[in-house]
Amino acid sequence: LQILRKLGATIPMAPTNRDIVRAHKSSKKLLKGRSDERLLRLPPIADAVASSKMHLLNLLFMYTMMVRPDLLPFIGWQMIEITVHSGLSGMASVGFALHAALLCGIGKDIPNGFRFGNLALKVCERFGVHVWSG
Repeated sequence: LQILRKLGATIPMAPTNRDIVRAHKSSKKLLKGRSDERLLRLPPIADAVASSKMHLLNLLFMYTMMVRPDLLPFIGWQMIEITVHSGLSGMASVGFALHAALLCGIGKDIPNGFRFGNLALKVCERFGVHVWSG
């Protein structure tokens, strides 16, 4: 997490419900009005720092899933923020899938959860990532 902080990512060490609500609202605002087609047309990620952040977040995803699941929302939201601002990569599928799971779970928003789950699969297709599509 310290390396990610040095790269500009913001993931709280001990997140509160207030942190989760704030991050969720921020994510919804960032994605508001962006269709799946528009998100899929984002250019490929080119910025080296943004790409490094995505790689680290992707690696951190598996660790947090087993050891610190309370950090998962922040990993997903950071990945979405990087994607929207810096471009699309196969790793964005993780961010969209996490966002989908959170929408279906704590957000109780099944239609949008389904939407972002499908978007994650489309990102996998576009970049030839087969790990999620089974």
